[in-house]
Amino acid sequence: MKFPQFQPLLPESKNTLALCFVLLTSFVFLLTIAVLVNTVSLRALSQRKVTFVQLKDGTAARIAEQDELYREPKIIQTFVSSWVNLTWAWSGKIPGTNDPDPGIKVKGSAKVPTTAWMGSLMMESEFGKASLVELAQLVPNTIYSGKTRSGVYISHISEPREIKRGVWEIDVIATRVVLEQGIG
Repeated sequence: MKFPQFQPLLPESKNTLALCFVLLTSFVFLLTIAVLVNTVSLRALSQRKVTFVQLKDGTAARIAEQDELYREPKIIQTFVSSWVNLTWAWSGKIPGTNDPDPGIKVKGSAKVPTTAWMGSLMMESEFGKASLVELAQLVPNTIYSGKTRSGVYISHISEPREIKRGVWEIDVIATRVVLEQGIG
């Protein structure tokens, strides 16, 4: 028995074209599957409530989503400690230098040490300006000549208490020491 010889459906050059089309379709199909798997993975990651971040020292820290006005108690205590030191510790020098501190004028001829002015920037704008005027009355002029220094020693900072959303209250017990040259 003799079988008839099969004729190709397409001429030889068109078979190559069909093969390329099949390969291209397979590649697009695989790429679509990869994109779908990636999308599902990213969605799963976005649903996680806990994330880890790497710190500068190479350790990993766990972070969690918080309210925009949430603050860690330690951060509030550190902020208050910095404010107290800037406002009440005066050396007669510009911070970070050995240059004498000429002070910052606040009203008329009244002036405050540069560190106290820097501390006022940590407060609400209008309250900070008003507090500098009052503080200027407490600063002896001998601060600017370097004959007087003031230091503050914090003995207690309480845990912050949230009195309303985003507003915290904290108790500070500190001792302010004023040292005058030639007295003692």
